[in-house]
Amino acid sequence: MKTNTLRPALLLLCFLACFTACKKGFDSQGNNTGTEPNPPSRTDSLPLIPYPVNFATRCPGTPSYGDSIFYLQPSPNDYIIAPINHPDSGSYFAWPAGMVIDRNTGAINLTRSEGGLRYNIGFVKKGSTDTCMQNITLAGVSYTDSIYALDKNQRFAMPYFNADPSIRSVCDPSGGPGGNTCEFDINGQAASQNIVIDHQRGIIDLKNTATRAFGLLPLNGATVTTTLGYKLNDKSSMTPQRITITFVYYNLKSDVPADLLNVVNSKSTMILGGQLLVNVPGLAGQAMLGGNPRPPIIIVTRFSL
Repeated sequence: MKTNTLRPALLLLCFLACFTACKKGFDSQGNNTGTEPNPPSRTDSLPLIPYPVNFATRCPGTPSYGDSIFYLQPSPNDYIIAPINHPDSGSYFAWPAGMVIDRNTGAINLTRSEGGLRYNIGFVKKGSTDTCMQNITLAGVSYTDSIYALDKNQRFAMPYFNADPSIRSVCDPSGGPGGNTCEFDINGQAASQNIVIDHQRGIIDLKNTATRAFGLLPLNGATVTTTLGYKLNDKSSMTPQRITITFVYYNLKSDVPADLLNVVNSKSTMILGGQLLVNVPGLAGQAMLGGNPRPPIIIVTRFSL
């Protein structure tokens, strides 16, 4: 008699869990809550031209920014850097997608750009068709696109800094003399989406995230996208920054669709090889002209089969 009484309740519980997991899989991406420290601009979205096959790196009359790595700074308005010399007139372009640059003056809006990436800035002198290229890094946090198998104890997603995967931490959680105490998830958005993260080091606990963020009975392809706000005690002087991260769940590694697997593996190879993140493959039906490295995609699988 007791078994028959409990059965309807158990069936109802299973239905609600499945409904929640389905809703997360279809609705969570792009429906974030909270306030981004530096919301990206949508007014500069000019078409991205293909990365040039031929270019030069030393040309007369080209712009100079005075350094190769730049840190976002506290500012009452958008923080902008511009060429420090007097370059010839021309047009400016940037690869990969993510840098907000004035096509006529070369001024870069660091507040609106994606940090933690290395870019190439192309300059085409007026009256010429030749592209002159230079490297610039916008400092900040990144995560490597990767697949993590929980049964192999691949539990933690580690951040890296300033587009250099060899820099695993600029933060010292001890907060001792000279220590660099950082802050992650400063607006609580990741926590509100059940992303479990070390708030001082930025390390994401994927095991605990998987059991919470994707629902009680997660379905293959369940997706959660969050915007992680952070502050680094480096040359950015704790200026609020942000990075958007996408998490995707699959039960088996073999369940991951081929095109998604190709995107993640290609980006991971580029990152670990110190290559510029351009011409990365796109998902089916999503052409990525010139390559768009954001957001990093973190795939969590229960089993490595």
